[in-house]
Amino acid sequence: MKVSLKGFELVFVDAMDNTGLSKLLERLQTVLPITKPELAYLTHEGRTYFSRHSRTPGEPHSAITVLIQGIYDLDPEFARKILRKKIQHTGQATEMCRGMVKVAAKSLTRLQSQNPELDLHLPEGDSVHEIIPLSAPTQPRLLHQEPDLSPLFTSSASRSPEAWLQRSAELATQVCLRAERFESDRPVAAILVSAEGIVLAAARNTNSRNRTLHAEVNLLQSYHERCKRPIPAGASLYVALKPCKMCAGMIWECAEDLNSLRVFYGQDDPGSMAKATVLDPHSHERTRALLQNFRIVPDTLQELRAFQKSANETERSGSGEPDLRKESGF
Repeated sequence: MKVSLKGFELVFVDAMDNTGLSKLLERLQTVLPITKPELAYLTHEGRTYFSRHSRTPGEPHSAITVLIQGIYDLDPEFARKILRKKIQHTGQATEMCRGMVKVAAKSLTRLQSQNPELDLHLPEGDSVHEIIPLSAPTQPRLLHQEPDLSPLFTSSASRSPEAWLQRSAELATQVCLRAERFESDRPVAAILVSAEGIVLAAARNTNSRNRTLHAEVNLLQSYHERCKRPIPAGASLYVALKPCKMCAGMIWECAEDLNSLRVFYGQDDPGSMAKATVLDPHSHERTRALLQNFRIVPDTLQELRAFQKSANETERSGSGEPDLRKESGF
């Protein structure tokens, strides 16, 4: 099987000779929009799962996140086993992508190619399944229901950060708890409030069967699906529990203005997935995110390495570390 990505659109062809492949590609290039979709795929037990996505700035989706979330949605019982296989992808992995891989998958490898035509050779005889975004109307799924926001609008403009955190804690108590541990959702909720004090969105954690559906992910993806825009400038996000690497990465990627966004949380999370996230000052993740789109000259690189070494030593010594239990600001 051959997968050809010619800088426009991805085409999978099964049991087709080269003549048929060329004709199909030629025909598709005349009718498909000129886009540059990113590709992510993995192969498990003779079956290849793939996704393609052209990401816009501030969007809480990428080819990698679509693949991971779609596999959980497609086969929740065996998704964790499937996602232990290495994900291969084109394009640039963001902190949102890396965070979701750490929380809900295993590993990630970028496919390198200097050619405008990228040919990927997959094992012959594989069956192929395309994963489409969770928000697509043709994808059957269990939609998470946004909580009733009406009580949150009462005197919302005058609420303090502490009051909003209390409301997020109250919202978290509505999370579904079941007798079986692995069928229960962790009691976490998130509320997004505009600079004017207006509630923009709220969501609860629904990750018992899909490990990606944390409260923040549900909030950001449902808000973007409804409003078709990133988190507005000056907004505040209130979460009952400190965001993990996945959620922090998605918040980072989806903010219209990082300088004015404020993230508050009520409780610290001692787990490894919530340590040194992109929202934490001086973390490796933040440095990487800030430098991802910049070309580093040698002198600057040495200076940055010295800065990172100093930051790491400060973090290990426990001095100078800001109190993030209340607010994570950038």
